[in-house]
Amino acid sequence: MQKKKVTKKSVDKTLAGSEDRIRKRIRNLETTLVAFSGSLDSTILARVCREELGDKAIAVTVLPFNYPKEELEDIRRVAKQIGIEHRVVKNEDGVTCEGKMFSQLKQVSRELGFKNVVSAGHVDDELEEKMSFVSAKEKKIIMPYHLEGMRKRDVLKMNTSKGNAEQKKGAAKKQTKEKKSGK
Repeated sequence: MQKKKVTKKSVDKTLAGSEDRIRKRIRNLETTLVAFSGSLDSTILARVCREELGDKAIAVTVLPFNYPKEELEDIRRVAKQIGIEHRVVKNEDGVTCEGKMFSQLKQVSRELGFKNVVSAGHVDDELEEKMSFVSAKEKKIIMPYHLEGMRKRDVLKMNTSKGNAEQKKGAAKKQTKEKKSGK
Protein backbone atom coordinates (compact mmCIF):
# COMPACT_ATOMS: atom_id res chain seq x y z
CA MET A 1 0.00 0.00 0.00
CA GLN A 2 1.36 3.38 -1.02
CA LYS A 3 1.69 6.01 1.69
CA LYS A 4 -0.32 9.20 1.17
CA LYS A 5 1.76 12.30 0.59
CA VAL A 6 1.18 14.97 3.22
CA THR A 7 0.58 18.36 1.66
CA LYS A 8 -0.42 21.76 3.01
CA LYS A 9 -3.84 21.23 1.47
CA SER A 10 -4.32 17.85 3.22
CA VAL A 11 -3.18 19.33 6.55
CA ASP A 12 -5.55 22.29 6.13
CA LYS A 13 -8.41 19.90 5.31
CA THR A 14 -7.70 17.83 8.44
CA LEU A 15 -7.50 20.98 10.54
CA ALA A 16 -10.81 22.22 9.11
CA GLY A 17 -12.39 18.90 10.11
CA SER A 18 -11.03 19.26 13.65
CA GLU A 19 -12.36 22.81 13.90
CA ASP A 20 -15.78 21.67 12.68
CA ARG A 21 -15.85 18.90 15.28
CA ILE A 22 -14.78 21.32 18.03
CA ARG A 23 -17.56 23.70 17.02
CA LYS A 24 -20.09 20.86 17.10
CA ARG A 25 -18.78 19.72 20.49
CA ILE A 26 -19.14 23.29 21.83
CA ARG A 27 -22.69 23.63 20.46
CA ASN A 28 -23.63 20.37 22.22
CA LEU A 29 -22.52 21.82 25.57
CA GLU A 30 -25.45 24.29 25.57
CA THR A 31 -23.77 26.58 28.14
CA THR A 32 -20.12 26.92 29.05
CA LEU A 33 -17.64 28.89 31.08
CA VAL A 34 -14.26 29.34 29.36
CA ALA A 35 -11.10 29.32 31.50
CA PHE A 36 -9.70 32.52 29.98
CA SER A 37 -6.08 33.54 30.46
CA GLY A 38 -5.96 35.81 27.43
CA SER A 39 -3.37 33.55 25.77
CA LEU A 40 -3.79 32.83 22.08
CA ASP A 41 -5.10 29.31 22.81
CA SER A 42 -7.78 30.46 25.24
CA THR A 43 -8.65 33.45 23.03
CA ILE A 44 -9.39 31.18 20.08
CA LEU A 45 -11.45 28.87 22.30
CA ALA A 46 -13.40 31.80 23.79
CA ARG A 47 -14.08 33.15 20.31
CA VAL A 48 -15.38 29.76 19.11
CA CYS A 49 -17.57 29.42 22.22
CA ARG A 50 -18.98 32.92 21.67
CA GLU A 51 -19.65 32.21 17.99
CA GLU A 52 -21.36 28.89 18.73
CA LEU A 53 -23.20 29.67 21.98
CA GLY A 54 -23.66 33.43 21.98
CA ASP A 55 -24.61 34.67 25.45
CA LYS A 56 -24.56 31.11 26.76
CA ALA A 57 -20.76 31.34 26.89
CA ILE A 58 -18.80 33.39 29.39
CA ALA A 59 -15.05 33.89 29.87
CA VAL A 60 -13.67 33.84 33.43
CA THR A 61 -10.15 34.67 34.53
CA VAL A 62 -8.83 33.61 37.94
CA LEU A 63 -6.15 36.01 39.14
CA PRO A 64 -3.70 35.87 42.02
CA PHE A 65 -3.82 38.92 44.28
CA ASN A 66 -0.69 40.50 42.76
CA TYR A 67 -1.54 40.13 39.04
CA PRO A 68 -0.16 43.00 36.92
CA LYS A 69 -2.86 45.57 36.14
CA GLU A 70 -1.71 46.07 32.54
CA GLU A 71 -2.00 42.35 31.78
CA LEU A 72 -5.53 42.29 33.17
CA GLU A 73 -6.39 45.26 30.95
CA ASP A 74 -5.06 43.31 27.92
CA ILE A 75 -7.21 40.30 28.85
CA ARG A 76 -10.31 42.47 29.24
CA ARG A 77 -9.66 44.18 25.91
CA VAL A 78 -9.34 40.85 24.08
CA ALA A 79 -12.56 39.54 25.67
CA LYS A 80 -14.36 42.72 24.63
CA GLN A 81 -13.10 42.37 21.05
CA ILE A 82 -14.39 38.81 20.93
CA GLY A 83 -17.72 40.02 22.29
CA ILE A 84 -17.80 37.53 25.15
CA GLU A 85 -18.87 38.47 28.66
CA HIS A 86 -15.81 38.43 30.91
CA ARG A 87 -15.54 38.11 34.66
CA VAL A 88 -12.57 38.10 36.96
CA VAL A 89 -12.31 35.96 40.07
CA LYS A 90 -9.64 37.02 42.53
CA ASN A 91 -7.58 34.40 44.26
CA GLU A 92 -7.05 36.35 47.46
CA ASP A 93 -4.92 33.77 49.28
CA GLY A 94 -2.18 34.04 46.65
CA VAL A 95 -2.00 30.30 46.00
CA THR A 96 -1.65 29.89 42.23
CA CYS A 97 -2.17 26.14 42.09
CA GLU A 98 -4.06 25.14 38.94
CA GLY A 99 -6.19 22.66 40.91
CA LYS A 100 -7.52 25.49 43.03
CA MET A 101 -8.08 27.63 39.96
CA PHE A 102 -10.17 24.95 38.24
CA SER A 103 -12.11 24.35 41.46
CA GLN A 104 -12.90 28.08 41.58
CA LEU A 105 -13.99 28.02 37.93
CA LYS A 106 -16.29 25.05 38.55
CA GLN A 107 -17.79 26.86 41.55
CA VAL A 108 -18.37 30.05 39.52
CA SER A 109 -19.89 27.95 36.75
CA ARG A 110 -22.39 26.40 39.18
CA GLU A 111 -23.22 29.78 40.73
CA LEU A 112 -23.94 31.31 37.32
CA GLY A 113 -25.90 28.30 36.09
CA PHE A 114 -23.41 27.24 33.44
CA LYS A 115 -23.25 23.48 32.90
CA ASN A 116 -19.68 23.13 31.67
CA VAL A 117 -16.16 24.51 32.02
CA VAL A 118 -13.79 24.37 29.05
CA SER A 119 -10.07 24.95 28.90
CA ALA A 120 -7.60 25.38 26.06
CA GLY A 121 -5.52 22.32 27.02
CA HIS A 122 -4.00 20.49 24.05
CA VAL A 123 -1.82 17.45 23.40
CA ASP A 124 1.44 19.36 23.95
CA ASP A 125 0.27 20.23 27.47
CA GLU A 126 -0.21 16.52 28.16
CA LEU A 127 3.17 15.59 26.64
CA GLU A 128 4.90 18.24 28.76
CA GLU A 129 2.93 17.04 31.81
CA LYS A 130 1.90 20.61 32.58
CA MET A 131 0.14 20.96 35.91
CA SER A 132 -2.65 22.94 34.24
CA PHE A 133 -3.42 19.92 32.05
CA VAL A 134 -3.21 17.42 34.91
CA SER A 135 -5.43 19.60 37.14
CA ALA A 136 -7.98 20.21 34.38
CA LYS A 137 -8.23 16.48 33.74
CA GLU A 138 -8.62 15.73 37.47
CA LYS A 139 -11.38 18.35 37.79
CA LYS A 140 -13.15 17.01 34.67
CA ILE A 141 -12.68 20.23 32.73
CA ILE A 142 -13.50 19.78 29.03
CA MET A 143 -10.51 20.35 26.75
CA PRO A 144 -11.81 20.41 23.16
CA TYR A 145 -8.37 20.79 21.56
CA HIS A 146 -7.06 17.79 23.44
CA LEU A 147 -10.14 15.73 22.62
CA GLU A 148 -9.40 16.40 18.93
CA GLY A 149 -5.76 15.38 19.33
CA MET A 150 -4.61 18.89 18.49
CA ARG A 151 -1.18 20.22 19.28
CA LYS A 152 -0.43 23.87 19.97
CA ARG A 153 0.69 24.43 16.37
CA ASP A 154 -2.70 23.11 15.18
CA VAL A 155 -4.55 25.49 17.48
CA LEU A 156 -2.49 28.42 16.20
CA LYS A 157 -3.37 27.45 12.61
CA MET A 158 -7.04 27.64 13.59
CA ASN A 159 -6.39 31.26 14.46
CA THR A 160 -5.45 32.05 10.87
CA SER A 161 -8.77 30.78 9.57
CA LYS A 162 -11.01 33.12 11.58
CA GLY A 163 -10.75 36.07 13.92
CA ASN A 164 -9.40 39.53 13.50
CA ALA A 165 -5.90 40.92 13.63
CA GLU A 166 -6.50 42.88 16.84
CA GLN A 167 -7.49 39.74 18.78
CA LYS A 168 -4.40 37.97 17.47
CA LYS A 169 -2.19 40.91 18.38
CA GLY A 170 -3.53 41.15 21.96
CA ALA A 171 -3.33 37.43 22.60
CA ALA A 172 0.10 37.15 20.97
CA LYS A 173 1.34 39.96 23.24
CA LYS A 174 0.15 37.96 26.27
CA GLN A 175 1.83 34.80 24.89
CA THR A 176 5.14 36.70 24.52
CA LYS A 177 4.95 37.94 28.12
CA GLU A 178 4.31 34.38 29.34
CA LYS A 179 7.38 33.07 27.48
CA LYS A 180 9.59 35.81 28.94
CA SER A 181 8.36 35.15 32.48
CA GLY A 182 8.72 31.37 32.09
CA LYS A 183 4.99 30.58 32.60
